[in-house]
Amino acid sequence: MISLVLAAVLFSPFLYHSFTQRLAFPSDSDQDQYLKEAKITGDQFRFAKVRQLYSSWLAGIYVIGGKDLRRAFYSEKTTSVLLLGMLVAFLGLKLFDARTALLLFIWVLNCKYLMTEPNGSHALAASMWVASVLCFYLPIRAAVLPASLLILVLSLKTREETIVPLLFIVSCLVIRAAYHWKRGTKLDRPAPASTKYWIGGVIIVAAMWGLFAARPNNLTSPYFSILIRTEFATTYVHRTGLRDQLPGRKAWVLEAWDVTYNEKLPGVKNDWDLIRLYPREELANIVYNIRITPRVAGAMFLAFDYPKLMLAAFFLYFISFIIWRGSNGIFQRWRPIPAEISSLLIIWGIGSFLVLAVVVPLYISSRHYVQLIPLEIIVTTFIIRVVMSKILSLIRPSSRQLSALP
Repeated sequence: MISLVLAAVLFSPFLYHSFTQRLAFPSDSDQDQYLKEAKITGDQFRFAKVRQLYSSWLAGIYVIGGKDLRRAFYSEKTTSVLLLGMLVAFLGLKLFDARTALLLFIWVLNCKYLMTEPNGSHALAASMWVASVLCFYLPIRAAVLPASLLILVLSLKTREETIVPLLFIVSCLVIRAAYHWKRGTKLDRPAPASTKYWIGGVIIVAAMWGLFAARPNNLTSPYFSILIRTEFATTYVHRTGLRDQLPGRKAWVLEAWDVTYNEKLPGVKNDWDLIRLYPREELANIVYNIRITPRVAGAMFLAFDYPKLMLAAFFLYFISFIIWRGSNGIFQRWRPIPAEISSLLIIWGIGSFLVLAVVVPLYISSRHYVQLIPLEIIVTTFIIRVVMSKILSLIRPSSRQLSALP
């Protein structure tokens, strides 16, 4: 892990320079509002109405960077991408091995749409999901679930849609506990030993929520009052082929709103009007999003900034196992995973995937799938390792097979 941190530090100036060349400032996106709220937090210690944790994260970078919003924009993007890359790599180290960790680090930093997305809240939410999973490997077993769930709860103040994975995970844990209780069996961690960690987590959440409520800023945030209509309009212009016909005199989202509700679907004054007056259009919106989901989700982790670099990385990764498999000479698909951690990985993975339940009725955009990049990469790596075990057994028999020869 130390080598990954060192690599990230050495690489950060080049990544920062790359972002200054490819991302405009102001970004004409939600990030501009986050920066405005981060400035208030950094200057006045007052917090936004929503996504306070992300605004606070951004405010910290703003203050450290000399209270320069432009520098904060590019520094936050650089930090968020490197943080996500390091955490995914560290998870790869825990599940597989060091060379796989290096591959995953390169993979994350080569995801095209992650690199071009100005809204950093999605990358931070993805990092928090990975950090929550890494809690499974804490040496203090009684702290595993309290710490993991604490991070998921805090992620609600980064992206609200994480409520869906959180509710699913908590439901699964409650059902599992009830099942063990009914059968009279005990879980791996005795309840008394973890009580202090649960109490500590509750105190942290209560303190943060209380601070956010006690120190609000005075900015109005109309986003949630027009959420459904805005997301519908952005899908509508794509679905009907109007995106290319927008005049381009102001932000395309604003122009999408104008053409949708002033020209095509008049009479919509609130979110409920959209569903009440145009139910067929709303259904068509959902169907369209479902149809393009596989393509967008696949592109999020398979569309690369530098395809040749990834091709070389995968080639060298495979060749390394032919040349050197390890001290015992036997290829392992993955490190031994205890049954308890394995079940938690499945629960957390399914929960993360359920973010789609929030996105599909609204607007399918590449930014919404940033949170799925770690899950997609890890699952794909499991599949790659299974395939590699089959191929490598044909290319080079294991020492166990050689010892069986006469």
